[in-house]
Parts: sequence; C-alpha cells; structure tokens
Amino acid sequence: MRFSLLFSCFSLASCLLCSQEALISHYSSIPPIIDGKMDEAAWADATLYDHFTVMQTERQASRRTELRILHTDTAMVFGFKAFVPADRLADEATAQSMKPYGTDCVEIMLGPDGGADSYFHFIVNSVNSRYVASREQGGFVGTTAWRCDWHSAVQRHEQYWCAEIALPYSSLELSQTAAAYWSFNAVRESYNLDSAGHEVSSLARRGQTHSAADFARLQRPGLDLSPYLWHTSLSDLQQKVRDGQLQINGKGSIRNLSEQMHKIKAELSFFSEQGQRFLSTLNYEARPLEAFELLWPSLQLPESGRYQAAITLRESESNRILSRKHFDLDLNYVPMAITLVDPHYRQAIFATQKLEQINYQVDINLPEENIAGRKLHSGIRDPQSKNTVLGQTLNAQGHNNFSFKTADLPDGDWEVFAQLLDDQEANRNECTTRLRKLPYKKNEVWRDKDGHWRVDGERVFLLMCWGVGESSLLPEYNATFKQEGRYLNMFLNGKTGFGFGAAFWQRLKTEGASPETLELYRTRTKAAKDDPDLFGHYLVDEPDCTGHTRELFAGIAKVLEDEDPYHPIIISTGSGGIISYADCGEINGFHCYPNPVLGQPMSNFRKIVVLMDKARDFFATSPIKQSITYMHQGFNYGDCANRNTRIPSYEEFRNQNILSFVLGAVGLFHYNRTVEHYPELYLGLPHLVKEQKLIGEQAIIQPDAEVTALSSNAQLRLLSKANTDGSFWLLAASVSEEPLETEIFWPVWPDKEVHVLSEARQVRFKNSRLTESFRPFEVRVYTDSKLAAQAQLKTVSDINAIIEAEYARLAKPGNLAYQRFEGERLQVTASSNLYGTTRADNVLWHLTDGFTDGPVAKNTHSEGAMIYCDNTPDELPDWIELEFHEEVNIGKVLLYPVENSLLDYQLQVKKNGEYFTIADIKGADGEVLTHSFEPVRAKTLRLMITANRGKNSRLYEIEVYEK
Repeated sequence: MRFSLLFSCFSLASCLLCSQEALISHYSSIPPIIDGKMDEAAWADATLYDHFTVMQTERQASRRTELRILHTDTAMVFGFKAFVPADRLADEATAQSMKPYGTDCVEIMLGPDGGADSYFHFIVNSVNSRYVASREQGGFVGTTAWRCDWHSAVQRHEQYWCAEIALPYSSLELSQTAAAYWSFNAVRESYNLDSAGHEVSSLARRGQTHSAADFARLQRPGLDLSPYLWHTSLSDLQQKVRDGQLQINGKGSIRNLSEQMHKIKAELSFFSEQGQRFLSTLNYEARPLEAFELLWPSLQLPESGRYQAAITLRESESNRILSRKHFDLDLNYVPMAITLVDPHYRQAIFATQKLEQINYQVDINLPEENIAGRKLHSGIRDPQSKNTVLGQTLNAQGHNNFSFKTADLPDGDWEVFAQLLDDQEANRNECTTRLRKLPYKKNEVWRDKDGHWRVDGERVFLLMCWGVGESSLLPEYNATFKQEGRYLNMFLNGKTGFGFGAAFWQRLKTEGASPETLELYRTRTKAAKDDPDLFGHYLVDEPDCTGHTRELFAGIAKVLEDEDPYHPIIISTGSGGIISYADCGEINGFHCYPNPVLGQPMSNFRKIVVLMDKARDFFATSPIKQSITYMHQGFNYGDCANRNTRIPSYEEFRNQNILSFVLGAVGLFHYNRTVEHYPELYLGLPHLVKEQKLIGEQAIIQPDAEVTALSSNAQLRLLSKANTDGSFWLLAASVSEEPLETEIFWPVWPDKEVHVLSEARQVRFKNSRLTESFRPFEVRVYTDSKLAAQAQLKTVSDINAIIEAEYARLAKPGNLAYQRFEGERLQVTASSNLYGTTRADNVLWHLTDGFTDGPVAKNTHSEGAMIYCDNTPDELPDWIELEFHEEVNIGKVLLYPVENSLLDYQLQVKKNGEYFTIADIKGADGEVLTHSFEPVRAKTLRLMITANRGKNSRLYEIEVYEK
C-alpha cells in the first residue's frame, strides 16, 4: 500500500521530470575521424544544441557554443564549436602551460546510469589539453584517479575553435541498459570577455555545472549495448623469476552484467615506463550474469618497477573492445615469501582465538634448478638477538609448509624467518615477516576466518552508527563515535580521522606522510588504545573523493596497526574506492548513496548491486580482505545543495540495508544527519535497528546453510543461513528494476509454514517450493525461528502509517505553504541566506516543512532544526519570498521566529509585477505571530523585515491559510 502511495505522492514531480525534452544523438554507421574538423556528413545531420545558459541564471551565454552529438556502433561522439575572437583566445603556448580548465574549454558530464547521482567528467581546451574525473553523490565529490580510453582533437579558427570528443562505450562502465535516458550536461568556460573575465555556461537547468539533478537528459543510443556490460578487477598477482626475468601470473575477477552469453578474448597488458607492452590472452565463454575468475598465462617482464596494466575484454569474432579497465602497479620481485595461515589476521595471535597451531607457508619464487637439492631452514626467532625459539629444516620445494605448537611460543613480538641453504648451510636467500603473540586484553577485537568480527572471542554483528545527537545512542548500535563524550556500548576513535585541519590534509596530498605526521597518528592511536570500550580506529572518510592516494593511507594504517594490534581500522569510501583502498583498513563503511530522486521509488538502486558485486568478486579471490559494512544515506542531499532529491523512504532504508547483506555486507554503518527534520529517521530508525539487530545476529553472523536456496529467476538473489537450534533464515532480494515473479526452491523446508519478517504474514513451502512476487529491489526475510515472533517487530505497513501520521500532523489542515518535498508546492527565495554559499536557496524550503521549534542546527549536516538566517548581520532589510506554483487565496499568515528575532516587518503580495503590503507590523513579540486580513489572491507572498532583535533575522516556519 505504501509503495502505491509513494507513486501517487510523487506523480506530479515525476510528470514534470519526464516532460523535459531529451537531447538526441544521430546514428552514424561510419565513425567520424577524430581530427577536430567536424567535416563528415553525419555532423550536418545531427541536431544542433546551442541554448547554453550562464551558470545560476536564465541568461543566454554571451559567447555562442554549438554542440552536436553522434553515436556509432562503438562510441558516443560529441562535436563542439566554441565561438571566440582569435585575439581573445589564449595563444597555444599559454593554453598548454595552464590547467585544461584555466583557459577556454568545453566539458562533458555524462551519467550512463540515467540517475542524478554519479557521472563522468571530461574537459578539452583549445590546444587539446585534457582532464578526466569520476564524480558521485550528485557531483558533490569526485576523483581524478579514474582513467579511461577516450579520444579528442581540436582545430583553431579565426572566430571559433572546434573539438571532437569520442567516448567508447567500453570505457563508460555501463552497468545496465534499462535506462531510456542518460544524465548529460555540456559546459563551456570562456575567458577574456568584454564585460567579465570569465563566463561559465551549460545546457543544464539555470546553467548549473556539478549538480546532476539539474542535468539534461540524453536519449540512450538505440543500439544493443548489452555486450558492454562488464565488471573487471585485477584480484591477485604472483611473481617469480624465470631466465633472469620477472614472471607474472595475473588473476582477474570478471562479471558479465548482461543476460546474454558472450564469447570473449580477455587480455592482460602491462606497459613499462619506457612504453614497452607485454600481453597475455585467453578465450572464455561467459554465461549470462556469470561471475568468474581468469588466470592468464604467465608474462615475462624484463625487470621490477612501475607498470601500467589493463584488462581488456574483446568480442572473439569481431575483436571489438567490450570493456577496458586500467591499473597502476608497483612490481617488486621477492625471491622468497612467507604467508601466515594461522594466525590469519594481522599476523597476530589473540588470546581469545585459542589457537593451537601456528601454520605458515614459505614460497620460493626461483627456477626449479635453483631449488633442487637444497635445504630450507625456517622458524620463529627474536628479531633483535636472532635467537631461534622454534625451528625446522626441510628439503626445499616451491611451496613449503611449517607448523609449530602455539603453546611453545611465549607472548611477544617475534620474527618468522626462512633461509634457503646451500651445501655448506651458508645463507643464500632469506626472508622474514612479523608475528605477534599478544597477551590478553579485555574486549580485544579480531576477524575470524569466515569474515565476521569477534569481541573477546564472541562473534558480534556490526551495527555501527556515525550520527548526531540522541539518534546515535540507540541501544542496538554496538559501535559509535562519542557524542559529547557519550556512547552506549563501544566507541570508535575519531581522533585518528578528524581534527587535523584543512592545511594538514593539503600537506598530506602534496607531501605525503612525513615522520612527524606518522608520529602524530601514532600518538592519537596510543591515547585511545587501552580503553576497554574501544572498538576500532576510524582513519579516513572518502579518500577516493579527496585525491589522497592509497599508498598514503596504507602507510598510515600500518602505523596504527603497529601501535595497537588489538583494534581494527575503519575507513569509509565512496563508489570509486571500494576496491582501490582495500589495504587501508579492515572495515569499510562503504557508502554507495543511491540518489533518491523525486517520483522514483528505489531510484538508482542498481548502483548498489553493481558496486557490491564488484567488491565481493574482488575480495573473494584477493589475498587482501576487507569487511564491507554498508553505510546508508541518512540525510537529504537536497540540504547539501543538490536538487530533485529527497530523504529516502523507510522502505528504501530497509531495502538497501537488507539488500547489502544478500550482496555480501557483514555489517551496517548508519550515517544519520538532520534526524530531527525527517520522520523516516526519528520515527523509523528505532524500528529499523531492532529488525537489523535481529537479522544480523540470527542470520548474518551465523553459518551458511549446507543446502543453498535457489531461485528460478537470476534477478532474485538469496542468502541462506542456519542456526544451531535447527532453525533457518532466508534473505531474498530483487536486483531487478522491473517487478518479477519467481519460484524459490529450498529443500530444508520440504513442507513448512514460515514467517515473513515485518510483514505479519506466513507463507508455506510446498515440496520445498514457494512462488512469490517482488517489486523492484524489494527484500524479504523468511524464517522458521521462534525468535522472529518473540521480537514483536512492527510491520513495515505499521511503521509507514506512523510516519504518514506524523507528516499529516506537520502539514496542519489548510496550510497552503506546507510541502513535504522541496519545490512540491512553491519555491522559497530570500535576500540572503547564511547557508546559500553553494546554492542561493539552499535549505530555504524548510521554512515550509512543518517544523516550528527546537534547537537550531549549527549547519545543514548536523542535529537540530534548519532555519532561515540572513547572511547580512546588522544589515536590513531582509526579505523572504514564497512563490506558489499557482495562485492561492491568502487570508492568514503565521510566522515562527527563532528566539523572538522578528520586530518590524511587512507582509506583501505581488500583483502585476508590483508588491502590495497587506499587513504592516511594528514591535512584534512572541513565539508564534499570527496575522489575519481580508483574503487576497496571489502567487507570491513576501515577508519584508525592517527591524529585528539581534544581528540576524531568523525564522523556523511560515504558514499560509486561506482564512
């Protein structure tokens, strides 16, 4: 019922979105030559787009820009003609010496998933200097570490310059073809104007740039793009020396994202710094939606060093490139290597592990003739004196296994060593690695071999929170940041992640971690490490969005681990960093943040599936392991200056969190802000965490069932779990953007009635089969556990009803100005806005959201109520304007000032372009100011403030009634 209600509530916004005319590209069967000339016939047939609007205005750009768009069988091609007199265009030497966006340039922002969330950003200037980046969270953050294959060329003329830009489908990381439209923006930056030095214009709403919700729509090419749907990652490399060269064996994790079978040729390429290319290939037939591993034939590289690598997938028959992914690698040959098997985590033995045997493997990466007949001596010794505590000598082989009793090793910091001996037993090759046997410490934290976390030896489900105020103190959370020194269970050490200052982060980016910097991190770790309530150290948020390197934080993480082996390191990455920063922390509070678009329930959820699959595929085969604790977007990005967005609904919070379990997450990390403004949070969270704690403890951290549940539809993913009491849990999640019906088959329930969690219904498996229907990205939890009934969880329908009742209370009968979503009924503007640095009207709509009191938020991403506050202290007048979408009868206005800030003001309406005063108030006083008058019909109401108490005019809410 609630799902239908969401559709009806958003119907108007949805229709408005769909009514925007989409841009179209012209199909060219013959790809144009990328030379900057735009002289092929196809360009003349393509639609001309030239309505470039100056940023944050409705004004046409003073310099004309023309854009035409083509699509071929393999690429999108964009042709720009940027008009500028030759004497106003930077000369070639100047343009080449500056950043691409420092002189006249054109830009493309393209989001092939069609959402208002993530996109790719390309810049070309008049001398073909280029820039590329990947951006997410609506454009809010981005990274230049992303690389792809793209082609461009320019030609300079007397009155304009031309640019041709080709973006191959194989480089656009396509994940689905269901979207009828791609998110698109074209931007022109022009310099050295008569009236101003710099003008930015674009095709987006009001000339916006990095605001994906304002982008235009580009009709998806009318081609079958399913061959381009792939995910690839390089999950492991093995190195040996053969004939004096470095032998590389590469392993890749590949996923066919399409429902088609594809015969492919997979290439693994390495490029040296000198430009030499080394290639290994193999053929494979990929089944629909198949995830698989590829182990390429060995490559011989001349030496160790820095290499660029790429995985390329080609269509076997045509040799067409379907996907290419780039990597940067440092290859440093190690003739011998020690791999600890037990202990498996942090090369440390924890007391509560109760480990009986120390097991490790010594790999000798030498030619067989250099190993034959030699002895391998290995053991555990003191790293300072080199005195051996435990030792053993074997006949050397390529792979050698050693084992010692844990009880025979005292507590301490030890060194595992291996020596390859010659006939005289002189050391010819030696390698070492660290091993710590730790004395018991209360609440020591470690990860078991199944990937779950233990505190004092007991497995725990990670339900963490990074929130504000009371919302972070729900008893179900077991690890949180301290809130004014308060926490309920265990805390996260935020001192290792925050409080350094902007200058510090900039130095890290440019200079790396100096010894003084590393010592600072060590000191902050040391200050918290002995607290028995510490869970772990938080290291960094969104390093992939700030330009800080993986090597930087991997190095800092080693310092934290060295100082405190008892507590894990937590990071949070965005979409681009879920794999890139794998060795920078053991727990990743991964925030996918699918943008909740107005009028589109479960919008952008495909992104969750694609990225979580990508992570699971990678970590399944990689020697590096990282626990994904999925982080939801517990705030409205509209409060951070985005448009056409909203707070996620309760179902969206529930669905994405449970979906993440099915896709491989082992915990959750809530990120909740501005909780007091959204019933979905302040009413929904207490119910949500109760259900999540139950599922987490009774299903997620429990063993997988021996018999796996199956679905007749591959778009329904399943996770089957078994409890020691003989009960079972089955988590089901649709990964489809369309409704689906499927049959679930699970022999553990041959004829069994089971409970559907939070739905107040039972279903019966007959002959081990159950047929169910699922809405897009809907989740269900089935169980025969008695704990499900004992938990007394409210149903999703009941929780929705509670939230809807709260919205009804906020609306107040007859309040014409109330709006649940920004821009739903009216637009709010003001003379100035303290929170309008990114967008002039940012958060002003909260003057009409029904919240009329409470503590004031310090900023738009904290606790408390978001208010209107002018940005001109001690300067008057200030004004606020409400512009309704259609004329209304205004007969009564209620104002809710913050701390009685309003003193003298007028209420005005706008008629025929002029303002008329309908109420003139002097000496206003009170928490609620009510003004009634003869009703007047108008679209615009303005509050003109001429005197106030304090430095600023501040207001919670404006209500408007007919009478």
